[in-house]
Amino acid sequence: MFVDVGFNNFVEVEKIITISRPDSSPIKRLMKEAKDSGRFIDLTQGKKTRSVIVTSSLNQTLLVGAAVQATTIVTRIKKMRDEHTARIIAAPLMVPGLEVIGGGSSEE
Repeated sequence: MFVDVGFNNFVEVEKIITISRPDSSPIKRLMKEAKDSGRFIDLTQGKKTRSVIVTSSLNQTLLVGAAVQATTIVTRIKKMRDEHTARIIAAPLMVPGLEVIGGGSSEE
């Protein structure tokens, strides 16, 4: 699953380690190190960075800057997971080669 992090840019949910605000000193240091080493992806389209997404990819850590608040991204992920779970629960069990006979009631 992918989540929209603003301006039709998407990040793979399964690779997200954490989503943080960019204003703490440790995150600022991580961002500087990531930019210096080419591991920072700026998806803000020139807007203010409002969240930093730490992801893992091919045995390395990437930082993604987004113009959307961290809480908004988390809310979007929760909504997607809830919808996905609801679809799984609502879907009938389909097994190839099996056919349902009768109405499914055990009462006669």
